[in-house]
Amino acid sequence: MTTAQITTEQLTSILDGLFGCETTASHIDAPVAIDSPRVVATYNDCDGKFCFAITCELALANSLGAALTMIPPGGAEDATAEGIVPDNIGENVYEVLNICSAVFADYHHHRIVLDKVIVPGASLEDEVASKLDAGEVLIQIEYGLERYQPGKISLLAIA
Repeated sequence: MTTAQITTEQLTSILDGLFGCETTASHIDAPVAIDSPRVVATYNDCDGKFCFAITCELALANSLGAALTMIPPGGAEDATAEGIVPDNIGENVYEVLNICSAVFADYHHHRIVLDKVIVPGASLEDEVASKLDAGEVLIQIEYGLERYQPGKISLLAIA
């Protein structure tokens, strides 16, 4: 990897480009809590090696997925209250997190692809969990979309 840095502006530029509404973003010091409901995206390099991850609080994941296809905020809020990511929102979250792979390009200088998205209730493999725990936090922000619940999102480099 290089010494290039991923900035809040790079990530928010990608996210903001997907949604036709007002957004807010701010850098935060506290990452997405390991024991909180969260969505985890794993990314591989062109050799198939797990090298990056994005963790996203459940409320924000549901908000991002709902907002992408203008599902009313209440649908995202209900899903979050139930601790789930419904299939229709989950497909959209996958697309948002797939597009977010672009943020790693300048940092890694190679093609990075989304491998999988793990939602609450799905099994997080022990190997993935241990690598997440040991991952280097590249950036973490609080992100919000107009009318939808905000939440934390963290980007990690995996050694």
